[in-house]
This record gives sequence, C-alpha cells and structure tokens, in this order.
Amino acid sequence: MSAYHNKPSTNTSHTGETTIDTVPSDAPPVLLIRLKPEWKPSREEIEDGYVRAGFGWREGISSLELRDSVRSWWRLSAATLKRRDIRHIVAVADGQTRAIYRIERVVGPRERDERYAFEVEEVESGELFDLWVGANGKLDPFTPGAQNPVFYWPREQR
Repeated sequence: MSAYHNKPSTNTSHTGETTIDTVPSDAPPVLLIRLKPEWKPSREEIEDGYVRAGFGWREGISSLELRDSVRSWWRLSAATLKRRDIRHIVAVADGQTRAIYRIERVVGPRERDERYAFEVEEVESGELFDLWVGANGKLDPFTPGAQNPVFYWPREQR
C-alpha cells in the first residue's frame, strides 16, 4: 500500500469548507521536493542498470513513479543535508504532501550537471508519516511564490 493519496483532506472547517491540515511548524527537518504538475515520459538512468520511466506529477501516478520522480535528479547542497541532519524527503505535488521517504544514500553529484539523486525507502506509517503526510496529505508547506522545487525544512533563521 502506498503512502501517498490523490484525494484532498476531508476535514471540515467551522464554516463547512473542506480544508487540508498543515504541517506543524516544529516538524522535524526534511528535504521538500515539489514536483511539476505534468508527467514527462523520459527514460533516464538513476543507478547503474536502473532506469526511471519519467518524472513530474499526474493524477493516478504509481507509487514507483512517484518514488523515482522525487528521488532524482536535483540541484541541492549535500553539505546542507548533512549540516542540518536531513534524513527524509517529502514529495509535494498539486498543493499537498504526497509521500515521505527515508534517505538511505545520497547519489552523486552527476558529472554533467552536478545534480543529486537518492536511494530511498518509503515511510508508510509512524510519527513522521503522520506529521508530514497523514491519511490525506498536508497542505503544501513551501513558501508562497517559491520557484525552486527544492526546500530545506525548517527554513533557516537569518
């Protein structure tokens, strides 16, 4: 069973409107990755001998497509991941969180473009799952107007 959901939350506000829960501001550090709202078929090698089918987001995406889309290839700082002790990636698409993955290994950077990938395991239950995804996903925690698809949570205070 996959941990992501295509349905919006069924929580109801005091006005009767459907709402999506937010991620608590004190949630543990993660790497948030926002997927583009379109699926691009593109056979691309992630590890030796393993090729993903494409990348991006679409309704009805399989758990394997979602995992492969969120785990590769991103411009980011491996030093920041280490310094901030980030051990999980959260997939964000279509305005809400979709899945959380434990980082098993950082792959890269690729020589041609300095992008990184990850070997990951999906987190399907437990405290982190409940905080970041829950039964129906959480509201997109990216800063409004953010253009970069990669965001380190929590935002560093300057």
